[in-house]
This record gives sequence, structure tokens and C-alpha cells, in this order.
Amino acid sequence: MIVTVHPPLPDGPDLGAMDLRLVRLRELGHRVLDLPVAWGDVDGRGWVADDLPSIPTAAERLERGPLALQEGVSIIRDVARALAAMHRREIAHGAISLEAIRIGDGGARVGHVGNGLGVSPRHDLDALGEVAWLLLSGQRGPSRPRPLSQLRRGVSPELENLCAMLLAADPARRPQCAEAVLDALDSIPSRRAGPPGFIDRAERDARRPMHVAWFIVGVAVLLLLVLAALRG
Repeated sequence: MIVTVHPPLPDGPDLGAMDLRLVRLRELGHRVLDLPVAWGDVDGRGWVADDLPSIPTAAERLERGPLALQEGVSIIRDVARALAAMHRREIAHGAISLEAIRIGDGGARVGHVGNGLGVSPRHDLDALGEVAWLLLSGQRGPSRPRPLSQLRRGVSPELENLCAMLLAADPARRPQCAEAVLDALDSIPSRRAGPPGFIDRAERDARRPMHVAWFIVGVAVLLLLVLAALRG
């Protein structure tokens, strides 16, 4: 367990606002969010106790090597979904980082939600852009962003455009909401054809593959044709 202690006012958070924020997050109950197990105050100092999961942080995971591109896209999608749910309720995370994200077999988990106070959704989106670049590029420290295709093979144009959008120098060109990030992610192909060894391999991400949808449509049409023939 990790306990974070915040300084008292005026440097620390408003304890009433902190309590309300964490109560609202608990009511939200998003599957990706790891909520604090307890919180309170002692002599005007707010404290937050977080459980310490056994799955590795994104920073620890990157130490073993770059993620497959599709895995990186899936992790970014999980985080963006959690942020979208929070922002719809006017709650910002405020502490998005490689240390706040954990990567397990079931996808991403996002913690540290009790430690980012007095921030806005804009801060979350900018932090998501930095994290997304590190996850996709495989780099583990500060670097000058450049086209992802210069660092990784099998980068689709849609993924290249997403990286450029997330890291745009002009804030007005960056996504203005988490839903915009999700829309851009939905345009990225779930699999890319290419010679073996020239693409990043990974299990499909959280999106439903399009070929499954078309298969279902084809079966439905076939059943309708059979029923029509029987009636005739």
C-alpha cells in the first residue's frame, strides 16, 4: 500500500473538494480505474492510501522492450475511455503518467486518481499524448517527438496522424476531448497485412474486428434468403 500525504492549505488541496471528488469517482466505478482504498485528513493534511497492484507499471513494462503497436493502441484506448468517463462528470485525473498506468493480461489499469488535484481535462489530454508517444515509440525517457514511422515498422497512416495530433505544438490542433482521441483510435486498422517480420504482432485490441461484423451480416442475409425461398 502507498500513502500519499498532501500539504495543508493554502498549498494543499481543499479537503472537502478532495473528498467529494473521490466519492464521485467511487460512484463512477469505471472498470479501468483503481480507486484509493481510503482517504482522510490529519491536522489539515490530506492523505490518500492506494493499493499496490502486483501487475507492472507501464514504465516497468517498457523496460522489457517496446510494446507491439496494437497492444500500445489498446492500452491508450483503455486510458482514453477512463478519461472520457471522468471528464463527462467534470472530474480530471491530473496524474496520468507511465507510473500511474499498469498493464496486465486484461488491459490497462489506471491509478493515482487521488493525487492529481486542482487540474483540468486539458492537463489529462496533454499527459495522455506524452504517454501515448512513449508507449508507441518504445522510448523510455524525454525525447524529441518525430514521425512514428521513423522508429517503428508497420505504422499505419492513421496511427501516424494520431501521434502528430496528440503532440501538436499548437494546443488548438490537439484533441479537445477524450472522445476525439477514441474516434481517432477507431480509425486505426486492428491488423495490418505485410511480410512476416516487418510488422508488430499482437492479439487484437478491444475493438470488434470488422470481419466478424461482416460475417454476421452475411449469415443474416443468407438466412433471409433461405426463409424467402421456403415461403416461395
